[in-house]
Amino acid sequence: MISPSFIWRLSEDTTLSYELEMSEQKATFDRGVPFVGGRAAVPVLGFYGEPNDGLHTTRTVGNQLFLQHYINDDWSFQSGLSFRESSIEGVSTEARFLRSDNQTLARQRRTRDNNASDLSGRAEVLGKLRGLGVTHNVLFGVDANRFHDRRLQYRTASAADINIYNPVYGRAAAAMTLNTDQKEAQ
Repeated sequence: MISPSFIWRLSEDTTLSYELEMSEQKATFDRGVPFVGGRAAVPVLGFYGEPNDGLHTTRTVGNQLFLQHYINDDWSFQSGLSFRESSIEGVSTEARFLRSDNQTLARQRRTRDNNASDLSGRAEVLGKLRGLGVTHNVLFGVDANRFHDRRLQYRTASAADINIYNPVYGRAAAAMTLNTDQKEAQ
């Protein structure tokens, strides 16, 4: 992850700042271990997915710009703009439920190709109003947001079961079919 930030002093009363956040993580998608009777049935470091599924890649890039201007001792203006993109991609075999013998784990297999973007902005005037011996802090502002989300997932609910006490990996799973194909905008 990298996350630099910069502040420019445009005048004695005005600053402009920029922040960037970038990260990329590659990791095995792991749903954890099954519990029986409220306790972990196996060591918590156990893995019941498929090692050959590969890694999931998660990426995030965020940008934020912020302007602040002091009009006088009582009033100021601030405005911000933010844009963030994120994604997760990969294939995983995951636990669904423990069968009644308390040792056979039913699994599913799925792909993820999810992406999202978020754009938001705001502008605000902050000030103090005084009257009758009382000071009121007030804020007048507007904000707007645009969010896009895209999810594409394939899935099979019948990936090969696995014995949690003697796991055997590498057995073929049924073919995956389209499970989610969704676009959303707000």
